[in-house]
Amino acid sequence: MLLAFACLCTLIGVFVLARPLAGARVEAPAPHRRLVALVSLSPLLVFAGVPMIHLLAPLWAARRSRDSDPGLCGASLALLNFQITWTLFTVVALLLCAALVGVIMLPVLLALQLGATLRGARQAWLGREVRYPLSLDLIR
Repeated sequence: MLLAFACLCTLIGVFVLARPLAGARVEAPAPHRRLVALVSLSPLLVFAGVPMIHLLAPLWAARRSRDSDPGLCGASLALLNFQITWTLFTVVALLLCAALVGVIMLPVLLALQLGATLRGARQAWLGREVRYPLSLDLIR
């Protein structure tokens, strides 16, 4: 069930990223923007059963591009901060499941995280600065 959901979300993300803007001239994105978009979509692999990829992929990309590509490094660190923040939110929601409040919070958190991840990937694909909501600035 989760794998089907992850595939559906990935397809939605691909269609959102590949859709041209109305009235805009379509041009191939730069390799830098493609890589940033792929790193931004990497947290979706958690739904396919790859553990900790939502933290490891942006960390790897930030380490590899620290000196060579500051744009990719900045986008990767923003994604890493976002994923750490939302992982903390999820842990708190899991703890609140004992009080039945977390049962409501978990699907809401999942939907918000999924939407923010797809939105960030789309912004990266279009070459804009990626900003994630409710993200703590933990790693610089």
